Amino acid sequence: METIHVWRGPPGTDPYGNDVHGEPIPVLTLSAFVAPNHPAEPAQVGRNAIVTGYTIYVRTPTPTGIVATDLIEVRSPLDAGTATLDERRAHLLPVDGVPAAWISARGVRRGEQLAVKVVDG
Repeated sequence: METIHVWRGPPGTDPYGNDVHGEPIPVLTLSAFVAPNHPAEPAQVGRNAIVTGYTIYVRTPTPTGIVATDLIEVRSPLDAGTATLDERRAHLLPVDGVPAAWISARGVRRGEQLAVKVVDG
């Protein structure tokens, strides 16, 4: 099990009245199974995309409250106790899609499964 940190920006509005999120802050710390994945990214001429992605399994009988707009700090090289918030923000991965319930074959809720992904390049 690994420790993941969930970050969320407080809701707000921009000058045009649109809903936006403010600067993200840590809101939740969980233990989870983390598996690397290689999500498909369409190839484009002249683009050398580097895709970083993980599938995260959070074991909990109740919903975590993670939403599709959250950011996840996973496998960060920084120590959460000593690194500044600005240093930690550089290692956040956006949730890719909506978190799904993790249900056993017997119909028992085991937790949630979610994916995170970032594409550079």
